[in-house]
Amino acid sequence: TPPGPGTKEQRKAEFIDLMLKKLIPMVSEKKLAKFCDVFLEDGYYNSEETKTLLLAAKKHGLIPKIHADEFTNQEGALLAVELDAASADHLLHISNKGIEALAGSNTVGTVLPGTSFNLRLPYAPAKKMIDAGVCLAIASDFNPGSNASLNMQLMLAIAVNQTKISVAQAIAAGCYGGARALRIDKDFGHLGIGAIATFQVYDANNYNDLFYNYGENFLREIIFAQNSAKS
Repeated sequence: TPPGPGTKEQRKAEFIDLMLKKLIPMVSEKKLAKFCDVFLEDGYYNSEETKTLLLAAKKHGLIPKIHADEFTNQEGALLAVELDAASADHLLHISNKGIEALAGSNTVGTVLPGTSFNLRLPYAPAKKMIDAGVCLAIASDFNPGSNASLNMQLMLAIAVNQTKISVAQAIAAGCYGGARALRIDKDFGHLGIGAIATFQVYDANNYNDLFYNYGENFLREIIFAQNSAKS
């Protein structure tokens, strides 16, 4: 909540009003963002506030995302599905209803194992989500507050070790799931006719090495279409 006179709730209400009337329309008009993400959590934005902000964002052409069910179960996954959000992120405390809703939707369930590791929090039930039919993504959640690692190989390894998903499932979540969470899966994240040929080349005997020798960076080269960039 921005500093200033009045109570925290009054300042939050004023800030929401500012976002609805000025900031969201301006961001959309100037094409400064593709998504609008709201932190639905006790002490931050409640379900009604989150819905109000994201409906306004959709009206202005921004795609909703929700920081959902991270510290407590707020049924953020259910709201994400209701709003056709690109993803519901964190999901440490997702309910069975939330898992069921995600499984029957276009909304990706994004888990962030590096944040759970760094903050010593429980891990999202990634295996349970996959078994239910949820499209899972794994991301780093790189930020100065809860995870300062950009090593995606480590994020995938933590997910395999701590949430008991398979190596193949982790790779799929890091590639296709991530692309789908960004709504660029038509072009990226899979091998298929018409997709953009983007590859990562690793110095490893096979893909299992990336998970066995966790914490190491085996990336040698990134190949994007016909061009390559040395890492």
